[in-house]
Amino acid sequence: MLNTNYARFVPTAGYIGPPVSVHRHRRQRQHPHAPDEPVLHAARPNRQSHLAGDGATNNWNVLGDYNWFNGQSLLYPFHTGDNVNVRWHRFNQSAVNLVGTLQPASVTFDAARNYVFSGSGSLSGTMTLNKTGTGTLTLGTTNNFSGATIVSNGTLLVHGSLNQSAVTVRSGGTIGGNGRLGLAPTLQSGASVAPGNGVGGAGTLTITNGLTESAASTTASISATTRPSGQNERPNQRGRRPECER
Repeated sequence: MLNTNYARFVPTAGYIGPPVSVHRHRRQRQHPHAPDEPVLHAARPNRQSHLAGDGATNNWNVLGDYNWFNGQSLLYPFHTGDNVNVRWHRFNQSAVNLVGTLQPASVTFDAARNYVFSGSGSLSGTMTLNKTGTGTLTLGTTNNFSGATIVSNGTLLVHGSLNQSAVTVRSGGTIGGNGRLGLAPTLQSGASVAPGNGVGGAGTLTITNGLTESAASTTASISATTRPSGQNERPNQRGRRPECER
């Protein structure tokens, strides 16, 4: 308190965080003329972070590299709890290096170009993944986030794993890869499953507990992939023998 009327907050140099406001707090007081108590309140905004990259390592880490655009600055670090949008990239890079455990509130992939998420890091927490753009998103990491994954457009290739996320593939969307889905995906009418690289090459997508169609009238496409032996193998459903066609 300064002169019993003002409060002053002085952040440290280089402070990055939510805006801080000062509120008056009326308390129960024994003397009628006792002053109110000032209370510091850190208001956490609903942050939107757009992947911008750096033209080099293109790291995605927490409070590290300034590879994000927050609507005001191109020198912005990722914060835990940010809503991440992947739509454009100022350096036209397609590879994103995940570092550490990343916990955004959500990730929306709205890009028309292809991106690859790789590295030693992972997507975790309760985030959701929304695949809405026409481009292909390749996940090469082991991910443990528990929110839903919805593929509405384009292709999602899982070369690593989605261990705890329930995947729904809508009409026009494709799920593929050589990795593992820990929960049975739900295929809506017009959805596709394409093991491997999603372009007809050989590969095996391991799916725990089989596939789920959202309705009896669903017409989902499960693409067969060509094997060197001349057989076509469907996705490997854990606990069942792979179905093969000659």
